[in-house]
Amino acid sequence: ASAVGGAIGAAANMLKHIMFVGQLPYDATVPMIVKHFEMCAPGQKIKVRLLTEKGTGKPRGIAFVEMPDSESGEKALLLDHSTLGGRRIR
Repeated sequence: ASAVGGAIGAAANMLKHIMFVGQLPYDATVPMIVKHFEMCAPGQKIKVRLLTEKGTGKPRGIAFVEMPDSESGEKALLLDHSTLGGRRIR
């Protein structure tokens, strides 16, 4: 039973974690956001979906950040209220 529990725990750690990030500066770029979160997942791929207004394409100041696993996701949550581009992100 412990082997099964260990396998389930390992599988849970491999699940990606997607976080909503708000209060981004309107001039924030995907590379800027990735750089802000890369210390949470060194050497791993971080995906960012930066939301824009339909029609105008202007940034909305919000994004979804996908961390590769639960450990990096938990570290990224610690960046709540950190500063990015002069704004306190949430």
